Amino acid sequence: MKTSRARTILILIFVTYLFANQTAVGWLYVIDGLLIALYIISYFWPRRMVKHLTARRSFAVFANSEDSEVEPTPVAPAVAKWQDEAVPLTFNEGEKLRVRLEVENLSRSTKYFLEVWERFLPANLAERRQKFFITYLKGRDAVRLEYDLVCDRRGLYQLPVPRIESAAPFGLFRRRRDLALAQTIVVYPQYFEPKQFPLRRPENVTFTAEARVGPGTDIYGTREYRQGDSLRHIHWPSSARAQKLIVKEFEQVISSPITILLDLQRDSLAGVGKHTTLEYSLKLAASVAFYATRAGHPVHLLARSPSLSFGQSALPWPEILDLLARVQADGDAPITDLIDEIPPNATLFVPLPRPDAPTLESLLELRRRRMLVTAVLFDFASFGPYISPETEEAQADRAAKPLRFGLLGPLWLPKAIKTQSSPSFIKAGQTFLAGEALQEWEGLLQREGIMTAWCARHSQLEAVLESFTSRVAR
Repeated sequence: MKTSRARTILILIFVTYLFANQTAVGWLYVIDGLLIALYIISYFWPRRMVKHLTARRSFAVFANSEDSEVEPTPVAPAVAKWQDEAVPLTFNEGEKLRVRLEVENLSRSTKYFLEVWERFLPANLAERRQKFFITYLKGRDAVRLEYDLVCDRRGLYQLPVPRIESAAPFGLFRRRRDLALAQTIVVYPQYFEPKQFPLRRPENVTFTAEARVGPGTDIYGTREYRQGDSLRHIHWPSSARAQKLIVKEFEQVISSPITILLDLQRDSLAGVGKHTTLEYSLKLAASVAFYATRAGHPVHLLARSPSLSFGQSALPWPEILDLLARVQADGDAPITDLIDEIPPNATLFVPLPRPDAPTLESLLELRRRRMLVTAVLFDFASFGPYISPETEEAQADRAAKPLRFGLLGPLWLPKAIKTQSSPSFIKAGQTFLAGEALQEWEGLLQREGIMTAWCARHSQLEAVLESFTSRVAR
């Protein structure tokens, strides 16, 4: 407490004491004066406590998510080329992080009884909100707050700024302030490493004359040395016979492309949290893209979304992950509208969250054109109604609030979270195949040469990918 404020309180008490001596119950006025002084202090003190504070947030990644004893590796913020702004930090779904929040007191006075609220959106609902209590923070000093969590969901996140509160010294009034700390992070979707996946073999692709010469492993022929050729490719026996340098030409191997078709319709969304049809589709797509890029096959992502642009060129693995992390099911166009954009010599992989007859008829037509097609058929009804992340968090907050009682009983009751186990959540006019009808279609697709797999709400995605591996092995 500053000297001027203490002097003001003493003067207030002394004046109250002199006034109270003129009455028979003077000590009651003294007590009233003390209470009024404490009331005034409780009003202005918290506002002073939350001023001149700042915060810095940093991250460290655990090499092994199950071993918390090993010190994590700090993540340094990257800076984009030709820009002064930091690019978003990138993490992987399922990765364990240690978040460090450093709160600094920029003033000379000591701060007392501070509450710091942190909210990390990619974490699950149980770990998302973190609360810390700082008993005191000296002037020009800082305190480090740490907590560990797991990145539970992929996506692009704008992290909320930390909030600091104080109700010192008696808890009668509370003041809060947001610390200016904007930060953007990207969480890549989880992917698996399939041992094998059905792809069109390179020898089934037609080579052009311009594409035959280039880097490769099989020797195509020889020619005279030209400036810029690598000395490692000189064919010394031919050079000795011709009395000039002769280099080897290699046959360039052109790998067959693979197109991953994504259904981003709003009506194809079902499920809650990370167990939605969209999240399952993206994990499968990322796993197939990882296998294809590692095997040297060009990968194309094909989808239609008003918020993202999908180019027609092949994408490298980092760009595929970044694009899949930002994808949202906000489109209206059915995937049958994209069939004509698929290259004729490509391998097609398509997860179907809401399989219907027109879509499966389109896949059969592609197969009749000699295209290699693989599809994952979802049991749409097993995922239940779709609940957005915002609604899910709001329902969890309402359920966690305690009951408030007054003279007339409970003033507020938390609403129960509504869940549906039956397919009654289907919108009017929304059609999809399920049960025996879907099994009949699956049998027809397999007889036509389309490889299919089944995926439901509780399916293990690794097992879904392994079903393709076993069929390729046969």
